[in-house]
Amino acid sequence: MFGEMKRYKTALILGFGVSGFAAAKLLLSEGCRVIIFDRNDSEDMRDRAARLPADNLDIYFGAVSIGDIFSKVVAGRFVMEIPAEICIISPGIACNDPWVKLVKSSKIKVVSELELGASRLKVPMIAVTGSNGKSTFVKLCGDMLEQNGIKAVLCGNYGKPVCEAALEQHGKYDWAVVEVSSFQLENIVNFSPEIAVLLNIEPDHLDRHRNMKTYKALKSKIFNRMTDDKLALVHDEIITDVQKLSSGSPVWKSFGCSKDSDYYYHNGVIKKKNLQKGIELDLRQTIFANEITGLTAAAVFAVSEYLALDIDNTKNALMNYKPLPHRMQVVGEIDGVIFVDDSKATNIAALTAALEMTSCPIRLIVGGQLKEKDISKPQKLLKNSVDAVYCIGESSITFKKEWDKFSHCFLCGDLETAVNRAFKHSKSGDVILLSPGCASFDQFCSYKDRGVQFQRVVSEIDSSK
Repeated sequence: MFGEMKRYKTALILGFGVSGFAAAKLLLSEGCRVIIFDRNDSEDMRDRAARLPADNLDIYFGAVSIGDIFSKVVAGRFVMEIPAEICIISPGIACNDPWVKLVKSSKIKVVSELELGASRLKVPMIAVTGSNGKSTFVKLCGDMLEQNGIKAVLCGNYGKPVCEAALEQHGKYDWAVVEVSSFQLENIVNFSPEIAVLLNIEPDHLDRHRNMKTYKALKSKIFNRMTDDKLALVHDEIITDVQKLSSGSPVWKSFGCSKDSDYYYHNGVIKKKNLQKGIELDLRQTIFANEITGLTAAAVFAVSEYLALDIDNTKNALMNYKPLPHRMQVVGEIDGVIFVDDSKATNIAALTAALEMTSCPIRLIVGGQLKEKDISKPQKLLKNSVDAVYCIGESSITFKKEWDKFSHCFLCGDLETAVNRAFKHSKSGDVILLSPGCASFDQFCSYKDRGVQFQRVVSEIDSSK
């Protein structure tokens, strides 16, 4: 927990998605006057607005300029006066957005919805960030706490917004497990979890963050306000860089595959460094028996140790873990061909991890809105494990041009064509893997929509047999 942010009389909210709505509800419940701006104007937004109390609320949707609303002529010149003490920014709005620049030029404090919500939580937080694996960590950590009789709310970029969790807490929770994105970290000031975890840093969202230096610095911000009574867990390959970038002073612990890590994964078992006899976790009969998800389990094991939880309860959580939808989720088997939905893989690092976790011959479906320039990472896997690549969306030609020399690539255009062509080419024992390595917004509403459509096509193939 960290010191509660002051209560405000007036607040500006930029963005009225799920997090903006939660921030508005929380501020209105405190008697704050709330002003909301969103460039979109949809039926969903207006329905959302109708669920807020009308008192102390002003909402501007569509192509409305903040400057037009709050400018006035004084002594023959335009003056900007935004009637707000603080601005809450939704994750979808970048720091260089003209609205944000305008607000900052008016000397108004800008913070993320995460910062506001966390300042109102009355329970300690376990916060996790990283390029991949965050949601799996959050769910597994929540399962582990539940197994130990600890009530936890799962929130942030996973589940409900932190502001919503803060609104409904009223003694219901003992801990909060918070998934934190780089977008949310752009505008934190005092955010200070009890435990913070950085799983990995791979190229992602560089269309917004510009370069890896900026992206790595953003991820490291999660530790900036942590003190020496708090725990920072970082992948061993990046912990040295992260310590240099962070201004915090927590207890630093590492996890990884190296025996030099404080907690390490090796051959299906998680062990603690320099432990001659004692606690270790055997994961060989679980989905964590690989160097990808095994590292996530190692981080959760470290949290379990820090909280002095029962080792058997932690093991039960791991043994009984059910994968999240659209994350290496087996969604069908037809004539011995297995269909796997990994639509959540929206960057090349996640795609590479999916290939490393799949032992059967692979027919890979990739494509969408590419978020990075370098797609060379999985070349060896493409050559050794992938029978063919089926390219969809706006990045199809890029993938075919770069990868055709390693595995035969087919230009398919859309997902339905790709799935049907891959199945036509398959034999029993093959895996058709949707792991796009790209954002979905060129052809779908979200990665979830893409995964649902994949499952629909698989179901249609099955019903036609």
